[in-house]
Amino acid sequence: MDDYKNKGYELVSDSTDGKQLTFDSDSSVDQHFVVHLKHGTSTKQISDDVNRTINYTMSDGSKAPAQVKDSIHFSGTQTIDKVTKKVTNTTWDPNKDFKDVTSPAVKGYTPNRKVVSDKNIAHDHADIVENVVYTPEIQKLDVTYHDDTTNTDLKKDEISGDSNSVASKDGTPYTTGSSIDDYKNKGYELVSDSTDGKQLTFDSDSSVDQHFVVHLKHGTVTVTPDDKNPVEPGDKINPNDPDPNSPKYQDDVKHDNLAKDAKQTIHYEGAGTDTPADNVTTQKDAFTRTVTYDKVTGKSTTSKWSKTKTTFDKVDNPVVKGYTTKNKQAGGLTATPEDPEVTDTVVYTPNGSIVPVDPNGNPIPGTHPVPYETDPTDPTKVVDGKVPEVPGWTPKNGAPVKPSDPTKDTEVPYDHTMTPGETTATGKVEGLPEKPAKSAKAPAEKLVKTPVKAPKTVKTAEPAKTISIKESAQAQDQLPQTGEDNSKAAFGLGLASILGGIGILGAFKRKKKEN
Repeated sequence: MDDYKNKGYELVSDSTDGKQLTFDSDSSVDQHFVVHLKHGTSTKQISDDVNRTINYTMSDGSKAPAQVKDSIHFSGTQTIDKVTKKVTNTTWDPNKDFKDVTSPAVKGYTPNRKVVSDKNIAHDHADIVENVVYTPEIQKLDVTYHDDTTNTDLKKDEISGDSNSVASKDGTPYTTGSSIDDYKNKGYELVSDSTDGKQLTFDSDSSVDQHFVVHLKHGTVTVTPDDKNPVEPGDKINPNDPDPNSPKYQDDVKHDNLAKDAKQTIHYEGAGTDTPADNVTTQKDAFTRTVTYDKVTGKSTTSKWSKTKTTFDKVDNPVVKGYTTKNKQAGGLTATPEDPEVTDTVVYTPNGSIVPVDPNGNPIPGTHPVPYETDPTDPTKVVDGKVPEVPGWTPKNGAPVKPSDPTKDTEVPYDHTMTPGETTATGKVEGLPEKPAKSAKAPAEKLVKTPVKAPKTVKTAEPAKTISIKESAQAQDQLPQTGEDNSKAAFGLGLASILGGIGILGAFKRKKKEN
């Protein structure tokens, strides 16, 4: 069976079912088996093409449209007997149509066939060749100069002539160049020229005129404040325009209309002759704008300012001794084109003082307020104020004063210190030596009488001067307010006490002598 399959046969049926055969035991009847086979077949795909060529020619020998080539493709199927190797059957696609081809439109020419059509073509049709012939016509042309800015026509040149001849006006070959130059001198700019500036030639289509358009637009010129060659009012916008009424520049081209300086002034006041001079910062041409002129009409348009604002840097306020300001820095203002000059005013206020007061809140006589010292690194602050030393008075709190408002006075309460000769609540006299302790029965005012013999050369001492409490206080008020001077004051008071004791002793001696 495999051998037959290799020769192209195909199995139809096998009564042995492909099994191994075994003889039976009946010798009178033979065993019979049949294998049915058939010729196998195969298919083959085939194809065929029918080609078409369309030729275009011009009767006057001018350039014709390009040749057109196309084709129709057919597919077929062959059936082949695998045993005999012969084709037993062939089938093809049904007949087909070529696409209709419209003859290309050529201005000035008419084709003899508007459409080339080939229908119902069989697969075995011969290749097709079609010929289309064009004939010329009479022609006209015009050139329109159009203002795109205003969407109006400036002029139209109309020319007529023979087919395929050079277009001429007044005997001269026509081009758009000279007209375009005239318009440029008047401020126009070329947008496009459908003639490409070339010499024009008529076509041969008398049914349709040739149309050309030159598009122009209004040129513009922009004047800026930093032009290297600035223009002046009255200058012609189009220097090459011979027309005496050609547009001219106006006053809006002046520099002061196109640029503004920004200025920040920090004005200081309040410190008298110590008031700092104004701090002025100027930004040259901080705000700029431009003016754009229509070169044809002379109308101008002013742009917006280059920026809507500019902000200056802040400046440290100077430190002025004895004065403070609210802010450490000033400035940082914003200038605008509408308000280009801005001012910040800094007011210096005299510093407050430390005011010594008695327990009742009244200023201590003979004292003066001590002004705060301005912080040398910060004009808004003062250094912590040292509590002044007042002779005969002691501050309740000797810590440095930290004012919350450097412009306000701070009252510092003091307690009155006891002065020599003043009797305390216990009966003790300040400034005198303490007496030796006595028994409770001894009179407190009795003195110990000790004989003293003075040398003959010693003169009798003058009675000592007694310093009253008021005088002592006045003396203290007149002392400088330093620690060293207070020591001197204490020494003077002690000396006054000793002299007072000597005076009492001298009086005692004189009394004894008289007795």
